[in-house]
Amino acid sequence: MGEAKPEGDERVPRLAADCDPTRLQITPAEGYLLSRVDGSTPWALLREIGGMPPAEVERKLEEWLRIGVIEVDSDEEEKEEPPAVQALPEAKVDAHLDISVEVQREILSFGKKLSASYYDILGVPRDAGNPAIKKAYFALSKKFHPDRYFRRNLGPFMAHVETIFKKILEAYELLSDPTTRAEVEKSLRTAGSSAAEANGGGAEKPATDKPARKPRRIAASMSLLAQHKRQLTERKRKAKNFFESGMAAFRGERWLEAARGVRLAIAYDPRNDAFRESFAKVQRRAYEEQAKALTRKADECWDMHDFEEAGKYYEEALHYRPFDAEITMRVARIAHQVHDDLRKAKELAASACELEPRNAGFRLSLGKIFKAAGLKNNARRELETAMRLDPGLTEAKMELKSLR
Repeated sequence: MGEAKPEGDERVPRLAADCDPTRLQITPAEGYLLSRVDGSTPWALLREIGGMPPAEVERKLEEWLRIGVIEVDSDEEEKEEPPAVQALPEAKVDAHLDISVEVQREILSFGKKLSASYYDILGVPRDAGNPAIKKAYFALSKKFHPDRYFRRNLGPFMAHVETIFKKILEAYELLSDPTTRAEVEKSLRTAGSSAAEANGGGAEKPATDKPARKPRRIAASMSLLAQHKRQLTERKRKAKNFFESGMAAFRGERWLEAARGVRLAIAYDPRNDAFRESFAKVQRRAYEEQAKALTRKADECWDMHDFEEAGKYYEEALHYRPFDAEITMRVARIAHQVHDDLRKAKELAASACELEPRNAGFRLSLGKIFKAAGLKNNARRELETAMRLDPGLTEAKMELKSLR
């Protein structure tokens, strides 16, 4: 008999491949416990929701493991796939890093909820529409996108930021696609049913069963268990096919097709860590290609002085590359010159200058926006900075003269 594990045991048992549950001689209580062994529920949780005292659950699981009714991954098998969230270096608040103490605390706080539902990660209700999901993603990406911290010393916090952004990206993509969102909803409904059963709502009461009912209850439980096993096997098969086709598309540089394939693989088999690890790499490349295509269209419109249309393409490109300083500044200039939206122009131009603080042209544009807004002191500061960075910038000289 195997050695009992501690209460926090994270092994995930599943039915053995050659096990036919309808042929087992077990009690209704044991049938209920076996129905909870679904290849996704950890051993420790089964102790709590198994419908029997935890010690009895432990004893029965160990027995089934010993005789081959259930199986768990060996240590060697577990090493074949990386964990969904890699072990992160310990991070403590450090005032000497290139980010504020407040931001460090926000990173640590957000990192604690990465095991929550996709809706909770994005901070949206389950009935949220795509515009709300997109808005939430864009706001979070501004905070946690690794590019925001380019060339800054974050110490161990950089690994935390990268992990957080991967999860935000995964949540956004799976909720934005109607097909994958439907699969996410199925998972949440299943989790809700398990929670109700854990609280006694769905547990069998074998002690009060009439003897005549026991065979029927066992047969029904085993039939449901066999059906669940077939469904789980089929979903994993589909997930594997989606993943393989996605990675084939990735190797063929068909980035959008690749991203959709891996996204579907995660939706059908959300506990497969290999799928999740590949997702961020595939999706980021797809985003890069989408941003390039949109920027090309925007540049064409810009060259033809169709600034209204150019602005639409640039703003969409920013969704995929939120920390591209050049795109950000172009949107700021359009907001200023075409729409006279000085608040938006100031916010975007300041962001571009933060990303590239030594870009004299950016400082000039921000200075002109401040001037248009009547903020002469701010305008003078930016224009003088532009002159220091590029003494030959004649437009900055002219703008400074006009302020006097």
